[in-house]
Amino acid sequence: MNSSFSKFSWALVGLCLPCALWPLALLLTPALSNVGFSGLWLNILSISLWVYPFILFYVAYLLHKSHKNNNKSVKFWLLISYIIAYGYWGYIFSLI
Repeated sequence: MNSSFSKFSWALVGLCLPCALWPLALLLTPALSNVGFSGLWLNILSISLWVYPFILFYVAYLLHKSHKNNNKSVKFWLLISYIIAYGYWGYIFSLI
């Protein structure tokens, strides 16, 4: 039995790390109303702040299950997931 994490497992941990910031959505949601968005965009951003942890966990679950079958393709999708997840957070923090 393997007693240590693989590099891929650590990469999945890094992908799910922004989920630790989920309580920050409590603070960011009211701050977004000061940015000047319309009601629709404010609702979309607020909902996305509350839903993203579930999406990241689901993507990490799918990548973990797929890693056993197709190693190279999964690493590509893990990279794409990183870019999207951290790009999203960069966008949110640039608004504030």
